[in-house]
Amino acid sequence: MVCSNNLPHLDFMVLPSATADSITDSQEMMRKRRYCRVQKAMGDVSLLAGSPADAAEHYLTAVDLARTCSDTAWHGTALAGLASAKVLLLLFGVEHIKLATASHALHTGISCMTRSLG
Repeated sequence: MVCSNNLPHLDFMVLPSATADSITDSQEMMRKRRYCRVQKAMGDVSLLAGSPADAAEHYLTAVDLARTCSDTAWHGTALAGLASAKVLLLLFGVEHIKLATASHALHTGISCMTRSLG
């Protein structure tokens, strides 16, 4: 097949352009990743403000979003924050969890952070 400018038209050499769907998916992933990081930061602030129950809620949201976005570093830090909040809830007597639950969250978080380093 020959194009109008007398150069051969080679379909296999044309790179596929970004479709509207892939751009939208990319933008959606960026939005989720941004929201994940905001939730993790809000968990940090809540923990510093002395509200481990609120911190745990923010960290849980961040953990779920980081997992869906494959954001391993932030997934790990959110899990570590969640473990800290759970330990504080245990110490305050607000929540009756086993220390092993918080310990497991912490070890999983450390594993995610290590994996994200390479």
